[in-house]
Amino acid sequence: MNLIVSLSLVTSLLHDDVFDGAEKRCGIGSSNVVMGNTVLLISLN
Repeated sequence: MNLIVSLSLVTSLLHDDVFDGAEKRCGIGSSNVVMGNTVLLISLN
């Protein structure tokens, strides 16, 4: 159960980075900046 909740939270943060175009999350490069939007969206699906 904890794994499902954790994965759900991480997925929502990653989608948020893509949709708001964030460049940083907690002071470091966000996932969409580091990996690129296309790679990130493919990996989430």
